[in-house]
Amino acid sequence: MKFCVIASGSKGNMTYIETKEARILIDAGITLSEAKTRQPEIDFSLVTDIFITHEHNDHTRYLRTVAKKTNANIYLHKKVFAKLPTDIKAELKNHNTAFIEENGHYQFKDFDLLTLGLSHDAASNLGYVFSSNGSSLAYVTDT
Repeated sequence: MKFCVIASGSKGNMTYIETKEARILIDAGITLSEAKTRQPEIDFSLVTDIFITHEHNDHTRYLRTVAKKTNANIYLHKKVFAKLPTDIKAELKNHNTAFIEENGHYQFKDFDLLTLGLSHDAASNLGYVFSSNGSSLAYVTDT
């Protein structure tokens, strides 16, 4: 498993994780153009999945355009979806979007995912533990 924190902070958040079968983004708080500038060796057109931690703008500002450009599957908590701006919700209806719950266990492609319910001033804030081929990565933000 490979990973790279592309942006972290109040101006935008995005992290990239790669397994043999998946190319994952956590959050979409910066543009893909900015992500490419910061990490030119990553082919963002191959992104398969986007996981959203919570609805704050620095995590979702560019979700609509990132989803459109990658056509990736999108996973988020239903409370987070409810709090998103109308234009983002409308765009997500055109994509494979699924709801995930706090403290859940999921199997995707070649990785397992544990979701963690975190405390934050958001409708829901998820932390993630990705596991694949004997490696694990925990991702926690804004808690």
